Amino acid sequence: MLSFRYPDNFPKAQTGYSLYLLEKDEPGRHVAQFKWDGWRRPIYFDSGKIDFYSKHDAQAKSMPPPALVNELRSLGIKNGIAFDAEWMGPRCANILNGEHYFILFDLLYYRGKWMGDCPYADPKDKQSRYFLLRDIYMDLVAKHNPKFLRLEPIVEMGFMSMFEKSKTMPLTEGVVTKDRRGKLVGNMTDCGVNGSWMRVKWRQ
Repeated sequence: MLSFRYPDNFPKAQTGYSLYLLEKDEPGRHVAQFKWDGWRRPIYFDSGKIDFYSKHDAQAKSMPPPALVNELRSLGIKNGIAFDAEWMGPRCANILNGEHYFILFDLLYYRGKWMGDCPYADPKDKQSRYFLLRDIYMDLVAKHNPKFLRLEPIVEMGFMSMFEKSKTMPLTEGVVTKDRRGKLVGNMTDCGVNGSWMRVKWRQ
């Protein structure tokens, strides 16, 4: 049985210039992703059921629509897998015209094993969480092509340009960066601050 671990928190940088410094001082060490304006919902597939958790409450108070849950169940994802995900829908309903979907950006458990001790996206490590997540997602796309499930890409350079682009995208809040070799805090009692991550937001 998988043990729930609260999602890691992103330390917040003060300005977008922090992204430029990060890329300039440590080129190639970090990757970036958009910070989406959704609800953080880790998804656990265990013991024949799907559990949705929250960043602030162990059991999420607001649950995804039953139709969305049924679509997720129809993919036949095996037990022992858990994703860190963003549920897009509740706060973006007007923009999305009622559409709900999940964005996947990290792999928490794989084949029943906690993955937080593995690096995030180290090209030299086949157990990197993002690359395993990408393989799982591409397999699901090949078999089912799910429109309600998306994989968040990683960007390897041009973090400042990405931040400026985010300002034109109404469903994003900014940019997050992650150390390629960074691991998860994986706290079972509350959200720990992950020192290998950084968040830069333009939306307050």
